[in-house]
Amino acid sequence: MRFWRSRGVEAAAPQEPQPRSTEALEARVAGLFDYAGTFPPASLGLEAALAESARSPRLRRPGLVGADLVVSVQDLAGLDEASLRTSGFGDTEAKVAVVGVEDRRLDDAVVDVAEKNDAWAGVLRVVSLEAHGLNFPAPALTTAAKALGGVQLYVEPRMADAAWAQNVAGVMKLLRSLKADGVRVGLKVRGSGPTAVGPQTLGWLTPHVVALGNPFKATAGLHHPLLEPQYGNPVGFVGLAAALRLRQGAGEAFTAAEAVQCVTETDPGAFGFDGGLSWRGHSVPLPRLLQARRELPFAIGSCSLREPDADLVRLFGPPA
Repeated sequence: MRFWRSRGVEAAAPQEPQPRSTEALEARVAGLFDYAGTFPPASLGLEAALAESARSPRLRRPGLVGADLVVSVQDLAGLDEASLRTSGFGDTEAKVAVVGVEDRRLDDAVVDVAEKNDAWAGVLRVVSLEAHGLNFPAPALTTAAKALGGVQLYVEPRMADAAWAQNVAGVMKLLRSLKADGVRVGLKVRGSGPTAVGPQTLGWLTPHVVALGNPFKATAGLHHPLLEPQYGNPVGFVGLAAALRLRQGAGEAFTAAEAVQCVTETDPGAFGFDGGLSWRGHSVPLPRLLQARRELPFAIGSCSLREPDADLVRLFGPPA
């Protein structure tokens, strides 16, 4: 038996959690993560990030991966069949998310994405284009979204956490007006840095996101399932994902205040995944959970695939 030393005392190595019924957990985390290995803190080179992504089937939960790689518009130009094959993708079509597009450069980015998808069909497919800024003219977003076809367009209003309370009504009004015109533009928020959205804001933003029903994405600082002091993460991804689905399932009975508590949950035992998703008296049966995923797609951008995978095993056990 291998031993771990703690303060001079020999102790048996911690045992891996035993499998338990996690069907609803698997349904909840499937395709959740877009791999952003080229971005900080990982900051891998493009080839290294591609190779790391190609190794994702070795994860305990390989189905975690949504987009195989998140890249800038500049890095998109460097992706070709040779680099994908060399990195280990074989005959698998690589799914790519393109981020960091400034609102005023949206038109150019749309052209780049369309050209890439046409040229590399079956080899590489851009699945989302994510623009940031504060000035998104509705006509420009409508034109871009329609030109992108099946590529999901997201907007990330970059502003300080305190500014959301003042501006969320305008953001939602814009997205609702686009939806009324048949354009479903997703909302993206950030979990770290000067424009990070804090847990309180995420809590009261949850009902707005659910009421809108458009795709939602969060990125940066969200690769741990629960709030754990040793990591300094303000939000857990299992808690955030659960808050969205519980609001969808329970409606106003699951309040914004409870959403704040859910996204900052510290106890893995507070969640149940047997026959559905449950948390502290609220529950969503598995069929409704699956329907909720289809109604409101949710994704997380993370520079690590291994940490979410290992943390899920550590906190909730391996897949049954």
